[in-house]
Amino acid sequence: SHDQRLGAEEAISQIENGMRVLISPTCGEPRQLLEEMVKQADRFDGLEILGGMTCDGLPILEPGLEKHFRYITWHVTAGSRAAVKEGRASYVPMRYSELIGALSPGGPLAVDLLMARVTATQSGGFVSLGPSVSFSGPIAKLAPHIIVEENPNVPWTLGESLIESNMIDSIVATDGPIAEYPAPEVTPVGRTIARFVNELIPDGAKIGRASCRE
Repeated sequence: SHDQRLGAEEAISQIENGMRVLISPTCGEPRQLLEEMVKQADRFDGLEILGGMTCDGLPILEPGLEKHFRYITWHVTAGSRAAVKEGRASYVPMRYSELIGALSPGGPLAVDLLMARVTATQSGGFVSLGPSVSFSGPIAKLAPHIIVEENPNVPWTLGESLIESNMIDSIVATDGPIAEYPAPEVTPVGRTIARFVNELIPDGAKIGRASCRE
């Protein structure tokens, strides 16, 4: 349906057991939708949820929820490391170049539903994925279903970040802060590693850096 505006409870009630759900990474984490999934956890039995880099953990990864949600990731970060180590979540090693094919229809991890946090809808009938386009941009064009959180705090970005509103099943209005990556504490071990790395970097080198603000 076109621009179907619902509350979080009603939007999540549309998710059926047996679906495979993909969530946007980092700044695109649909936090309110995930919190609502936890509220409805009792009706889910091993629902597969796929995700990549997470800034500060996910509500669905709290201990005790593993029988309701099976979290699968190819990018273990601080927010998911404990769950993977304890067997409450699964790590699937995969090259980033293989990711879109794996998540696409016919792929081994083909998704039924994409959940993302996006900008407010613009007059042209589009939303933007903001700073976290990543795999969500390509999959938004392929996934059978899309549920989004519309959030005015998400900055508008151009290019491959745009999704037509008429491709979205449900839009949930939210107003929370977008995720940020907390700077880790600098330790003596970290300083020692940095000193060794610094010796390997020639003057004038250009360094790329991955972060939550993709």
